[in-house]
Amino acid sequence: MRSHNTITLAVFWIASCAAVLAQRPNSGGEKYRPAIASVTGIVVEADGSKPIPFASIALISLRDSSIAAGQLANEDGTFSMVELPIGRYALNIQFMGYEGFESEPIILTPKTTTAYDAGIITLNPKVNDLQEAVVTAEASSLEMLIDRRVFRVGNDLSAAGGNASEILVNVPSVAVDIDGNVSLRGSSQVQILIDGRPSGLAGAAQNAFLEQIPASSIDRVEIITNPSAKYDPDGMAGILNIILKKNKLQGFHGQIQGTAGTGDNHNGSASLNYKNDKFSVFSSASWNQRDLFREGESMRIFTTDSVSNWDQIRDGDQLRISLNGRLGMEWYPSKSEVLSANVNVNRSDNERSNGLTNSESWDTGAEFASYRSSTELDASKGFDADFGYRKEYNQNPTHFLSIRARHSQSESSSDEWIHEVSTLDLYDTPPVFVEDTNLQSNRSMRTVLQLD
Repeated sequence: MRSHNTITLAVFWIASCAAVLAQRPNSGGEKYRPAIASVTGIVVEADGSKPIPFASIALISLRDSSIAAGQLANEDGTFSMVELPIGRYALNIQFMGYEGFESEPIILTPKTTTAYDAGIITLNPKVNDLQEAVVTAEASSLEMLIDRRVFRVGNDLSAAGGNASEILVNVPSVAVDIDGNVSLRGSSQVQILIDGRPSGLAGAAQNAFLEQIPASSIDRVEIITNPSAKYDPDGMAGILNIILKKNKLQGFHGQIQGTAGTGDNHNGSASLNYKNDKFSVFSSASWNQRDLFREGESMRIFTTDSVSNWDQIRDGDQLRISLNGRLGMEWYPSKSEVLSANVNVNRSDNERSNGLTNSESWDTGAEFASYRSSTELDASKGFDADFGYRKEYNQNPTHFLSIRARHSQSESSSDEWIHEVSTLDLYDTPPVFVEDTNLQSNRSMRTVLQLD
C-alpha cells in the first residue's frame, strides 16, 4: 500500500579542514579560539582593610607575552574581564606605590574552567628609607587614560624585527587581517594617525605604509574610541595614533637593524639622528619583504533529494616588498617654541597568485568541476610633508598656540588577470572558458592648514 504522506529524512554533514595561513616553509596559521572565558577578582591592600581602586589590570598571554585584555579596577577594587579567548594566561597587576603582582599560569579551557575567580589579591606597599633616591620607572604596557588607551611597545619582545601592522595585532580591540586591513572593535572605519597627523593614505596604500614602519621605531599606540570634533570623527569607529620614537639624546647617534627569516622573509632598517640645544635632525629608512603562502580545503556531503559530494581546494602565494624613508628636523627658538618639518616617502609592490578548484559529483553519475586562477599585481607610492609651529604659554602644555600645514599625495594601481574553466560531465557538455582582466588606478592629494 502506497502512503500519500511521505517522510523525507535529510542528513547534512560538513567536514571542514581549517584554512592554513603560513609563512613558507612549514608554518601554520593560528587556530580559532572561542571567546567564552572570564577572569574576576578584587585588589586590596596587604592588611585587607582597604580596596585599591583604579589599579592597572593586565591579562598576559603566555603564548607570546602579548596583552590579551586590560582594564582599571573599580572604586571598590573589583575587576571583571569577559569574552576572553580560551588559552593560558598570567594576571599582572600594578599600582603606584605598591609592589607589582603576577599570578601563576591561569588555564582557561572547557576542561578546566572558563570562569576563573582570582579571589582577593593583596598588594604590598613599597617602603624605602633612603637619604637620596634616584627613581627610574618603566611605564606599564597598557595605560588607561581619561580619553584614550595607550599601548606601549618600546620593550615588547614581540616587536623585534616586526612592523607597525604586526604591532597592531597585539593591541587590544584592534584586528589586522591577512591583507593588512585594520579594524577597531569590528569596524574598518578607523582613522590612522602618525604622530597625531593623518598620513593621507587609504586602503591598500595605507596597509602597505604600515608594513613599512619598523616596530623598533614605534614608542606607543594610542587608541581613541571617542574622538573629539578636532579629528572630524563622523562615521568613524575610532582613531589609532601611532607615536614614533623621538630623538632625545644629545649629539650624533644611529641604529642599524636587520632580520632574516625562513621562507624569504626579511627586513632591515637604519636611522641616523643629531640633536643639540637649538635644533635636531632625524632620518630613517626601512625595507621589508614578506613571502606568504596559504591553502585550505573544504568537503561537504549532501543527502537531501540525491547524494552529492562537494570538494573545494584553495591555495595562494603573496610576495610583498616595501620601502620607506623619513627625514625631519626641529628648531627651538626658545624653551617654549618649536618649529618642525617632516617629509616621508614610501613605496610598495605586491604580487599575488591564487587558485580555486571546485568539484562536485552526484549519485546519478554527473560530475561538475571548475578551476579559477588569478594573478594580481599591486603597486603604491606616497609622499607626505608636514610643517608646524607650536608655542606654549606660562610653561603650561595645555595653553598653547599650534599652526600646522600638511600636504600628502599617493598613487596606487591594481591589475588582475583571471582565467576560469568549468566542465559538466553530462550529455557531452563542452567546457566553458572565461577570461577577465581588471585594471584599477587611484590617485589622491590632500592639503590641510590647521590652527589651534
